Amino acid sequence: MTPHAVRRLAAFTTAAALAAVAAPLPAHAQLGPHLAATPDGGAQFSYTASAPWGQQAAERRLGSSGALVPAQGVSHLSESVADDAVGVDGTGTALLAWRVATGPNAVRARRRAPDGSLGAVHTVTPDGAGAFAFRLAVEPDGDAVFAWTRLVSGHRVVQVRRLSAGGALGAVKTMSSTAVDADSFDLGVAPDGTALAVWRIKVPDSTDSYLQIRRMAPNGTLGAVTAITAKTGAAVDEPHVGVSDAGAAVFTWAAATPTAALVTRGRSPGGTLGPAQTVSPLFPGTGIGVATDPSGRTAYAFVSMSGLSFPLQGRIRQASGSLGPAFTLASGGGLAPAVALDPDGNATFAWIQQESNLTVQARRRTVSGALGTTRPISDPSGNATAVRVVVDGANKATLAWFDGMSTLTRTLATGGSLTPIRQVAP
Repeated sequence: MTPHAVRRLAAFTTAAALAAVAAPLPAHAQLGPHLAATPDGGAQFSYTASAPWGQQAAERRLGSSGALVPAQGVSHLSESVADDAVGVDGTGTALLAWRVATGPNAVRARRRAPDGSLGAVHTVTPDGAGAFAFRLAVEPDGDAVFAWTRLVSGHRVVQVRRLSAGGALGAVKTMSSTAVDADSFDLGVAPDGTALAVWRIKVPDSTDSYLQIRRMAPNGTLGAVTAITAKTGAAVDEPHVGVSDAGAAVFTWAAATPTAALVTRGRSPGGTLGPAQTVSPLFPGTGIGVATDPSGRTAYAFVSMSGLSFPLQGRIRQASGSLGPAFTLASGGGLAPAVALDPDGNATFAWIQQESNLTVQARRRTVSGALGTTRPISDPSGNATAVRVVVDGANKATLAWFDGMSTLTRTLATGGSLTPIRQVAP
């Protein structure tokens, strides 16, 4: 997802669905939240919470003063949800989305105004089009794009659909071929509405896989499908795309073969692909963090195979395409990293540190290259998972994680001070 990400929605057709309302949350959150920075310096959370009927999509906002407003359920009261996403536009309006876990597996969404009022629940995916997974990218003006995977002609394909800030839902566009299976995917959108999708194709009867990309113009016109990795002799996973304000894209992925590595490749606004660049040898299965700022500068966080201790490292790719040197965030024991960039290129890294317990730690790096001290974020007696981080325009970072029972958050101020740990959901 790009920094702008985090899309006329078709309304439910039944009276019961149209009557869906926010409800008090009856139970605990699961799997930690998604979050997006708000323009006033706060953060918007979305997460799933246990409910008598299964899982409910829910939201909560952290105000700029540090106060958490009451949580609200946002999904239909009789439907269990599988996963969720959130994006915030330049006015502070959030777009909350979720995927239904049963029946049609539809993707639904609704808006949350800055004052907390909720809009109508709408269905994004076409009737009968069950989604396996989805992505959401929100533009500063409130326009947005959804992407999802579903079966068409017996193959899993990537589709996208645009939603205007005024509520107009565009046509469904099929991005990938209906002759092969597309699975892992990502979506990025520039402020002008240009969308770029990247997905993985598994070669039939082979362990090989490769990545393809496609552009959708603001008017819905599709560009050509382009392969950005070799179609044979390699295996890839975890595709990611970041998009700059000018429309330049940075694609990143984990290569499994011929060697395990973190790899990146740029694309100009006009569509010219740059060379593939190896960011680092990669310890497989430990996760990668990627973030792109409005200028196109990209930060990476990864567990490297370059040393015996498997250090958690970071690296910066400038908008020009030049890669700076790798730097060590933790000498060993770090995994599942996340990273966020402010508009000036200052980075905040967060990760899970394996010690006697699993804890969240964070470290900053200025745009000039100065590394700050490692900051303990979570309670050292807990066991943290699913850490996420966002930053506002002043480089104030909001972090969130799941400790097995609760979703928790903490803010790292621009000057380095930490707020108390707050419970987003019990």
